[in-house]
Amino acid sequence: MKRNLSAIFIMLTAGMLSANAQDKIGLIYDGMDWSENDYAGSSRTMGMGNAVTAIGGDLGSFQFNPAGSAVASYSQAAVTMGGSVSMTTTTGTNGYFQNSCDRTKGKFIFPNGGFSLRFDTGNSTGLKRFTFGFTANAVNIYNCETYASGINKDSSFAGYAGNLATGAGYTPVDLEKYNVDYMSSTLYNAGIIGSVEGYTGGNLYAGTTENIYNDGQKYWKVLGGEINQQDKRNISGSKMDYLINFGFDISDIVYFGVNLGITNLNYKVQDVISEQANAVALEAPTDENRFDSGFKNFTYNYSYQSSGTGLYGKFGVIVTPVDGLRIGAAIQTPTRLRISETVMHSANHTFDDHGFSSANSPRSNWIYDISTPMRFNLGLAYTIGGMAIISADYERVDFRSMRFRPYYGEDQIFFDGVNDVIQGLNGPQYLRAQNMVRVGAEVKPIPELAIRAGYNFANNGLVEIHEDTHAFTLGLGYDSPGAFFCDIAAKMSYQPSSTIQVYDDYVWDESDNLIGGPVTTSTRRLLNIVGTIGWRF
Repeated sequence: MKRNLSAIFIMLTAGMLSANAQDKIGLIYDGMDWSENDYAGSSRTMGMGNAVTAIGGDLGSFQFNPAGSAVASYSQAAVTMGGSVSMTTTTGTNGYFQNSCDRTKGKFIFPNGGFSLRFDTGNSTGLKRFTFGFTANAVNIYNCETYASGINKDSSFAGYAGNLATGAGYTPVDLEKYNVDYMSSTLYNAGIIGSVEGYTGGNLYAGTTENIYNDGQKYWKVLGGEINQQDKRNISGSKMDYLINFGFDISDIVYFGVNLGITNLNYKVQDVISEQANAVALEAPTDENRFDSGFKNFTYNYSYQSSGTGLYGKFGVIVTPVDGLRIGAAIQTPTRLRISETVMHSANHTFDDHGFSSANSPRSNWIYDISTPMRFNLGLAYTIGGMAIISADYERVDFRSMRFRPYYGEDQIFFDGVNDVIQGLNGPQYLRAQNMVRVGAEVKPIPELAIRAGYNFANNGLVEIHEDTHAFTLGLGYDSPGAFFCDIAAKMSYQPSSTIQVYDDYVWDESDNLIGGPVTTSTRRLLNIVGTIGWRF
């Protein structure tokens, strides 16, 4: 996926975040992040690849099929905890950010926990029992860090930002007072971009890394020397579903259930771009001496945070038509999320021998609603005596049914345009349906011990990404002769590579000579290891 972060910085956070300044495609990609599910589950469900739509019984299965609670012939309580480790490798793809950089980031996770209570009716047929339960489930864990570095002798982020401010026609007064866009103002007030004196064609801005020349007819800018560049991006947060569950057992043949789901979203992005003068003996003792501004280094920090809360319903059924065979199905309504976004920019700049300046933007906020797509899943499972279970799930979600809605009435026209883009009206189709396949198995060589394995496949919901997600799972479980049980599981996911243009292409001078912005590509693996302890009663 190629996401132009520089465009998102400017268009997504310009001014006071008015909707007319929003980047529609960037917003749609964010909506994708919040609509996707990358399930963790309890240790038992994770060990079986979360292929549990037709199995039920375990607390982790309620997320996939509410009828799973009615299958259990006992009450239970359990908690699952563990760790998530993201491993990325990032390289440049167009001659910049030449170093291959590995990053490993770990975090504590709480993927599942809760209880269910069984109530027997005393009936031998019909409604034999009903259940009530509550579970907390991590349906997506945001955990990723990428880092890229290299030497650039052609362009700089400061030069790009100066060119952007020039093209936008910003005045120095507007930039000083944060009247236009917060990124440009922050860079201007930190001295990373500045206006060119003597230019009479309007407002001309240059980066601190650039030297300005004038032959009497035109101005042009040249990078003062080689620079070291770094781009570090950190993504964190989670999407949790809190489920209030009701299940019903009809004659031990048909089980159905319903969930009231409360979704809580917390998503953070921290992006840091830094540049330093590269001390290489070329025409001068050091490159610092070749920058007319006295530039030594600067760091720009973009901080984005979104939070949201929403509601949905989910309905499911499990049928056992013959001994050993189970068929399950569930459908989930769209989730109406209210999203609150906060953005801040900061920068610091070192120049000459002792010069230092810094700036921080005001905090900008924006509120809107998003309806994530409905999803449905089907499952088949077969039990071989009391020794083994094999199962398979299919889940589908169509991101083209995602819709944005305004919180403020004046944003209506903008969101109409966003929803047109989602549907592919009057333009290319960016989104498509995602199909997920999960398979799993459990074998019990002895009644107390379970060995589990699973596999997951999912195509990407973005049309432009042709890579799929693959995951492999393993697990072990122990059931004591009494009420206690415990499980452990691991899941390794291989995710599609991500391509990011760190800043956009821009022109050097009035002759419109184009210089390309650096592009990086990251590959990512995600390892989740979790353990569950619980009691049945």
